[in-house]
Amino acid sequence: MPTWFITGTDTEVGKTIFTGLFGNLLNKKNITVTTQKWVQTGNQDHPLDITIHDQLIQSAQANNDTIQQCRMPYSFTLPASAHLAAKEENKIIDQNKIIQSLRYLEKKFNTVLIEGLGGIHVPLTETLTTLDVLEQLKIHTIIIIPNQIGAINHALLTIEAIANRQIPISGFIINNINTKTPKQVKQDNPNIIQSLSGITCIGSINNMKQLELSQQFIKQELS
Repeated sequence: MPTWFITGTDTEVGKTIFTGLFGNLLNKKNITVTTQKWVQTGNQDHPLDITIHDQLIQSAQANNDTIQQCRMPYSFTLPASAHLAAKEENKIIDQNKIIQSLRYLEKKFNTVLIEGLGGIHVPLTETLTTLDVLEQLKIHTIIIIPNQIGAINHALLTIEAIANRQIPISGFIINNINTKTPKQVKQDNPNIIQSLSGITCIGSINNMKQLELSQQFIKQELS
């Protein structure tokens, strides 16, 4: 079972919800799963993303202090890009710490779901982006796309950036949580993104925050 990295076309597009719901599905298949957030920012303003993951997975995590530290290697108060939030606390994010934390979790669980911070090009330092780390790790990536006007351009740019680094893309998820999106747009967005990118739409999140995955994805990657 691979490790998956969950990214999005922007911040607040549904990465946290999908990560928890996907973890819940894996858990029901008796796959031991944990989640990871390389960098959490704004940790005093909102619930921690891994806390929301655990609530959605609805299963007691096999946690100890080391596992908890590895699930969230970095956490900062400022709700901002990772590099800036770290700078405000006179810290520098070390990619080796991130990678070592991931490897530890991979030894303890069948699979790890990593929720990214913002979009794929979010800087971790002034010289390193999330995409740079992913390029080293070659982690299977799932892209969350909000089903709304403007989604096509953002989706294609994100897919292109990941594909250009030879990072495997498992597919994209359409998040239908925006109820104001016109029906024609909602129907067309996943089709045209799939057609232009060659990347498969592997599922969707409906406006009730329920995850629906394609049978093809389940058969190919979860069986």
